[in-house]
Amino acid sequence: AEGGGCSDILSSAYSEILGIPLPALGFLTYSAVSLVALQGASKVKEGESDSTEQMALRGGAAVLASTSAYLMFTLFTKLDGVACPYCFASATLSALILAASVPGSRSSDVPKGAGMSLAVFLALAIGFGDVADLTSGGAANAAAPDLYIEYRKPPITT
Repeated sequence: AEGGGCSDILSSAYSEILGIPLPALGFLTYSAVSLVALQGASKVKEGESDSTEQMALRGGAAVLASTSAYLMFTLFTKLDGVACPYCFASATLSALILAASVPGSRSSDVPKGAGMSLAVFLALAIGFGDVADLTSGGAANAAAPDLYIEYRKPPITT
C-alpha cells in the first residue's frame, strides 16, 4: 500500500476482525473501559466500592493489553515492524491501563486475568490463522533470506 506506516496496516489482512475495522473495535473497547473506570471512580469518591466494577475494569484492561500484545506481535512478525504511531500509542495506553488497574487486586484475581488474557490472545491467533506462527516464534511464513558467504582459506601458520 502507498503511504507506508498506518496505511499499510489499515490495508492489511489484519485491519479488521469479523468484518469490523480494528480502530472501531478499539474505540468501543476503550470507551467501555473508560465508562467503567469513571463509574467506579465516582462510587469510590462517594465512599462506596463495587468489586464487580473493579473486576470489569481489570477484565477490560486485560482484554486491551492482550489484544495490543497480539497486534504488536503481528506488527513485528507479519508486517515487518511497520512504524505506526497509533499502534504504538494504543499498545502503550493499554499497558498503562492494565498497570493502573492492578493495585488493590487480590492475588486470587491474577489467574483469572491471566486466563482471560491468554484466551483473547489465542482467539485472535486462531481468528487470524496465526497459530503456526505462535509455535514457531513468528517464522512460519518468513522466507529464509538468500545468504552467500564467500569461502576464504584460513591462513596456516606453524
